[in-house]
Amino acid sequence: MYRKKIIILVAIAACAFGIAANQVNDSISLREYVDMRFAEMQRATDTAYRSMADKLVGMNEIRGSLSDANKTFARLDAVEKMQEDIKTLRSLSDVAQGKASQSSLFFVGMISILSLAIQISKFIADRKKGQ
Repeated sequence: MYRKKIIILVAIAACAFGIAANQVNDSISLREYVDMRFAEMQRATDTAYRSMADKLVGMNEIRGSLSDANKTFARLDAVEKMQEDIKTLRSLSDVAQGKASQSSLFFVGMISILSLAIQISKFIADRKKGQ
């Protein structure tokens, strides 16, 4: 659609330019004039086609770039799923760290009780020696 409009506009512009140029020189025959006008319109049409082809090549490159970029983007539902998975992993990590803290406290408590038992037995042994 746009290609036809561009071609028509270029042809009209070429005709207007050709008429203005031919008003200066009225000594050419009608056949020469028509041939000249046809050649000018053909050149204008060829130029318009080349211009449009270059434009379409550029548009196809942009379309290809966007298509490639879309392949690397994550979809919204996948991102939301990953966020849920991350929340789950964080909560599991927190629970695991809490268990590790409880086991550490238990271990420290057992060492304290053992140390207290050793100190009491040493105190009792020292008192028996002293009597």
